[in-house]
Amino acid sequence: MTSYTAVRDDLINAGAEFVDESAVRDGNIITARVPDDLPDFCQEIIKALSET
Repeated sequence: MTSYTAVRDDLINAGAEFVDESAVRDGNIITARVPDDLPDFCQEIIKALSET
């Protein structure tokens, strides 16, 4: 997953595999880092919806 860097350590400690990418999809869960990543996040949502 990815998210805002301020919670990176907390996510890793909770068991997440953190990557520094604009958008990440893991199954049906899609995550992004910051509002500037919204275009990539939306593209991942469109891809996911296209598969159903």
